[in-house]
Order: sequence, then structure tokens, then C-alpha cells
Amino acid sequence: MCCFLGRSSEVEANQVFKIENIEVDEASHTAIAAREKALEKGQKKAWELLVRRVTLSDGNSQIIELAFDEIKSLVQSYEVVRERVSPVRYLATLTVIFNPKLVREILLKNGVTFSETPSLPILVIPIFETNGVSRLWKTPNPWMNVWRESLYDNSLIPFIIPEGDLQDIKYLSAAQATSERLVHFNPIMKKYGVHKVVVAKVSRKFDLVDNLPFLEFTSRAPEMMTLKKQLLI
Repeated sequence: MCCFLGRSSEVEANQVFKIENIEVDEASHTAIAAREKALEKGQKKAWELLVRRVTLSDGNSQIIELAFDEIKSLVQSYEVVRERVSPVRYLATLTVIFNPKLVREILLKNGVTFSETPSLPILVIPIFETNGVSRLWKTPNPWMNVWRESLYDNSLIPFIIPEGDLQDIKYLSAAQATSERLVHFNPIMKKYGVHKVVVAKVSRKFDLVDNLPFLEFTSRAPEMMTLKKQLLI
């Protein structure tokens, strides 16, 4: 029994260093050149996602800039899951597996605090504020759509986005969510089986200088701050 648990733990740990669903699309003067560019870009992207994954849980996600040759030396293997090729273009979906030992060494060398342990699920309540009105379940709520379309398979933090069904609407209103009083969140937290909830609020405002709209993101949760740039770009 002990051996089984140890093996399971080892497999789970190795899964941390497996980055899936990397989309690449590159063009060049030949299909071969386009493929080389795409594979290089895909491995670079996988490295960025890996570093975000293992540093996200402490709210201090950071990217270690490495040359491609250095990143390539950390790659244990990669798989082309799907691909399409034309005479000058290459599109593919990649899975990249990094060498755990080498990655740990490079992170420690750069003084990066990291974790290989998945966090407990977090329920995200996306609030969209425009013209002073906070929207949660009512449309339009483009901020909710952004979260639903953003899949964080490559994160150690499993984010849960509410379905927005009648039960959710009954359990939590936009006003209750923005009050951030824990008692208001208990019913919806119980429904989704989570022990942690965060309110991710984005406000549509106008720049007073050029009168152009911009989005202002606010959240007290450190996990949200690390994702701010990714979500708003």
C-alpha cells in the first residue's frame, strides 16, 4: 500500500512538468522553416507557462528569461498532438514535458520560490462594473465570458467559474458579491464544494485626458493579481 501511494505521488509530481494544449501558428519561406519556428516558439511558451504554474500559488508568479538553447536543454520530450501544414505555414498543438530535476535546479539557481503541489479549488466570482452598475449574472458581462473562455489547465490552482444558473442567481447577487461579506458566499461555496472564493472585479472607466475607455482590475486575492496581465491583454 505504501509503495502504491509513493508511485502515485511520483506520477502526480511529474504531471506538474507536463504542459499541454500549446497552440502554435508560424509562417516562413518553407514549411520546414515554419515548423522549426513553431516548435521553438511552442517550447518557449511552455516554459513560461511552467514557471507561472509552479510559482502562482504564492502570488508571486515570475518569468525567468532563458535563451532557447537553455530551454531546449530542459525539455525532456515533446509531442505534436495535431498539426496542419501548408507550403509556407505550420499550425500545431503541442505537449511539452520538462525534466523535473533540471527545472528544479534552474529555479533554485535563480532564487525562485516554487511549489509542485496543486492548490485547493478556488471559486471565482467575476464582476463587471460599467456606468456605476455592477453586473454578475445579468448580460452583458464580458468579464464572465473571459473567465469561461480562459482554460487554466496549466495552472496548479484549479479555478472554478460559476454556471450562472437559477440556483446561482438565488444564492448570490452582484450587490452581495461586492460587499465581500463571507456570510453571503456560503450557499454558493457549498454548492461548488469549495473552501475559498475570490471576487475578481473589472471596471470600465474613461481616461480623463483622451476620453478613451480602459479596464481597471481589482481583487484582494494574490492569485488574481498574478493573472491580471494575462486576462486583460
